[in-house]
Amino acid sequence: MDIIDRLNGDHRTLKQFLAVMNEEGASDVARRRSLSHFKRLYYAHSVAEEMVVYNALEGRMPQWNDLAHIGHAEHNVATELLTRLSEAGEEPAEDWDHDARLLEEIVCGHIDDEEAEMVPAVQEFFGSADRASMIDRYDRAKKIALTDLSEDPAAQTASASS
Repeated sequence: MDIIDRLNGDHRTLKQFLAVMNEEGASDVARRRSLSHFKRLYYAHSVAEEMVVYNALEGRMPQWNDLAHIGHAEHNVATELLTRLSEAGEEPAEDWDHDARLLEEIVCGHIDDEEAEMVPAVQEFFGSADRASMIDRYDRAKKIALTDLSEDPAAQTASASS
């Protein structure tokens, strides 16, 4: 297993949570539970991905600065939508549905872009041993992000790229 497997696994899980949040006929309880799980994983994943993968690719490919800037911006937009969804009342309303659909579009598009552009770059620039060692740094960064999230409720609404 290497960092690409870990990223792709997180991506699949994030998409599953988004699907439940947007599933027609899903209960409000199931949708909110998925939001809660999504939010924790998304925050930890975004922080770790930026710290480990984005930073590792910095300066290695000419278009990386543009791709990283877009990635940071998409993380920030998704974080804002998560804040709005989290702060909505107990009964999700039409606005909640719109925000959840927009979140799904942004995050799934972001994931698709990363898998099309970032993953091949990681494969090109890092050997299998380097990619395997990136998992440890990635997992540590996720753990720290989750600890920060648990200890500081304000971190739940802070931008993942701060």
